[in-house]
Amino acid sequence: MEVKRAAFAKSTMSNILTVWNRYKQFCAIAEVQEVPISSHSLSLFAVYLSDQVKSPATIRNYLSIIRTWALIHGIQAPTASDAGLQYTIKGLTKLMRHQPKQAAPMTPSILSQIRTILELHDSFQLAVWSALLLGFFLFLRSSNLVPKSENSFDTTKQLTVDDIRMDGSAMLVSINWSKTIQSAERVLEIPLLAMPGSPLCPVTAVAQLLKSVPHKKGSPLLSYTDTFGNLRVLTYGQLSRSLKVLVQSVGLHPSQFTTHSLRRGGATFAFQSGVQGEAIQKMGDWSSDCYKRYLDSTLEVRVSVAHTVKRSILSQKS
Repeated sequence: MEVKRAAFAKSTMSNILTVWNRYKQFCAIAEVQEVPISSHSLSLFAVYLSDQVKSPATIRNYLSIIRTWALIHGIQAPTASDAGLQYTIKGLTKLMRHQPKQAAPMTPSILSQIRTILELHDSFQLAVWSALLLGFFLFLRSSNLVPKSENSFDTTKQLTVDDIRMDGSAMLVSINWSKTIQSAERVLEIPLLAMPGSPLCPVTAVAQLLKSVPHKKGSPLLSYTDTFGNLRVLTYGQLSRSLKVLVQSVGLHPSQFTTHSLRRGGATFAFQSGVQGEAIQKMGDWSSDCYKRYLDSTLEVRVSVAHTVKRSILSQKS
């Protein structure tokens, strides 16, 4: 059992335990047998959850976690292909009629507007700007950029100065940890090229940050100096709040944007620029084709498809 537990991160095991305890509480309330786990008990749990969560996807995730707990502890449980569970989820999906809410994608136009109101001689604003560009152009998750708190900074998870290699007009960024890289089994290296003359050049921003802030070997890349000259780490809360303030300052609704807007926006822009989906998947380190959910196809793109189909039809001989 301990060996199986070691396959998961501590935070993941904590989440699994939380969901399992919720299932146990349900079984006690509903007077349903806890183990062995049956298709009937999981179906009832799914219906129970439908009054407490908004998304059928959340329910599916809960059921998957229950099955994971069962696997770790050698408990019998129905598989995801169980007919009874599939019909239950299908029925709940229709009844709940949930439309997933996604963060609006960041765009080069919005970034350009944000750049005009930033004072990059201020190291905090420069750190925020560098984070926005790296998140956008590298399709990074916020967990790779910044920690939740200064004390929780992890050199194996968030970017350090050692993860950046400058080579003239290019920059190589090394990602050592992600949702799909849990045990240092590989390093994801992503190149970024300088964009001379562009205010959105990430190479220029990072080079300026490295020059402006007194980094040490192994120190957090996204750092700044406070009013007392102390080196401080940019945190998730600071980045998230700054992003909302900035998008509001350029006339957009802050509630529509989160740090995930960077990852989604960067992938969307690459897709609209003609980058193949497989290349986007590899660069963004998605383990499956779930990355397609993040790609926002604009009306202009769909109109272009319609025109392409029309031209193809008209070019055919009757």
